[in-house]
Amino acid sequence: MTLHAPYFLFLAIVLAWNLWAARGARGFERWTILPLQLALTVVLLRDRFFMEQPAWLLAPGVALLFPALFALGLLQNGRVWRTRGEPRLTEFALLAFNLVVGACVALVAAESAGWSSGPKGAVLLADYALLQDLLGHRLAHEWTLCWHLPFLFRRRAPSTLPGAFMGLFPAALAAFSVILLGALLGSSAHVIESFASEPQASPRVQIPTGVWMRADEASASAPPGALQAWVLPADHSGNGLPEVAPDTLVLALRAPESWTRERPEAALAADVFRTGALRLAARLRPRLLLPYPEPDGEGTAFFGPDITPEQWATWLQSTRAALREVSPNSLLGVRLASTSPRGRRLFSAFATTPDCVDVLGPRLSVGGVAPAAAGFAAATLDTWEEWSADLVEPPALWILAAGLSPLAYGERAQEQFLLGVLARAETRGGIEAVLLDGWRDRGRTRGLLRADGSSRPAGIAVAERLSSQGARRGR
Repeated sequence: MTLHAPYFLFLAIVLAWNLWAARGARGFERWTILPLQLALTVVLLRDRFFMEQPAWLLAPGVALLFPALFALGLLQNGRVWRTRGEPRLTEFALLAFNLVVGACVALVAAESAGWSSGPKGAVLLADYALLQDLLGHRLAHEWTLCWHLPFLFRRRAPSTLPGAFMGLFPAALAAFSVILLGALLGSSAHVIESFASEPQASPRVQIPTGVWMRADEASASAPPGALQAWVLPADHSGNGLPEVAPDTLVLALRAPESWTRERPEAALAADVFRTGALRLAARLRPRLLLPYPEPDGEGTAFFGPDITPEQWATWLQSTRAALREVSPNSLLGVRLASTSPRGRRLFSAFATTPDCVDVLGPRLSVGGVAPAAAGFAAATLDTWEEWSADLVEPPALWILAAGLSPLAYGERAQEQFLLGVLARAETRGGIEAVLLDGWRDRGRTRGLLRADGSSRPAGIAVAERLSSQGARRGR
């Protein structure tokens, strides 16, 4: 909830305003627009609270209901103006919002259905992603959450001063959003142009590579690459999983789904992750185990921001010692989400504490304005080289996640970015493996496959380059 509090406030204001503006209305407003708005609000909220489940928003036809709702909203705007015979000044801001944001929502819905937006459309996608980034989180758009609903015009003129004042706030909110989209348009164009400068991976990528996926989605059509990268909830029993050769398996733990709605205390959360990691490692004996979420990223949602790097290092040191008992050949790894000062302190603590971690690596996820600029991946890897320069025996360096949401930047940008990551991994020394994020859209939107299972251009390009890296199955 806290990550998206501004968005939830925005959504509540829109709903409250529309219910109040349409009071006394009959016909299609009462029986079409308002019920559809409430139904789509349920979709948005459900996807937020069940982020690891298949997103309702990306179900066939559901995403297209959002631009349809904006079209109905514009129809309502026109009918009210025609009935009243006089527009109000504040309504021009609402109309501009419905036109501009409605166009953005239509593009995102089209992209989610596999209809390419093209270069100019990608700029508008990026512009809308930046607006969503400001509504609570740098990667908010990746959780298929922050889509918007249209504003309605009120049919009745305000009869009191408070009633007149109530109309100012939605208008100001709408105007702010439209102005912000216009102000960010230049930055969005720069972001999209920057992806064209990414290097292209060689026809056959040699460095061991895998694609993160949910283990319960593993099937005969596994992701390409020499590594199988599974994400399992920390409370998973380990039963019912497909067979895979242990030396090809990379395993990462995520929080149990119930934690999205009710987070436990930090000590209990740490114990659940540690216990689950050891249980699954004893059963699966993976090549690499990531027992905890990113200490400078998703981990702060479950452990809080006050856990010091030294505390993290103590947890990892203890977990690694226990891992040696249950799965002696498994390596322990940690992924960091940023190159911020906190990320630097975490790296230093993990890399210098004896017997703490075997593998350290960054997450290369594009979002916001600056991180999406040309050379983002190169700059991050440069920073990691600087951090490791003074270490006698630094942990092994893997790129532990690399991804980009095509719903935010377009499918062409996703392909360019991922091929650029693979190219840099091959040409830089010291990188031992790469993991791409992820296989199929499910709650999040970085997949090489769309929610319906069809392959995106990035999926086709990556599969072609990794065709010689077949992961071995069977334990």
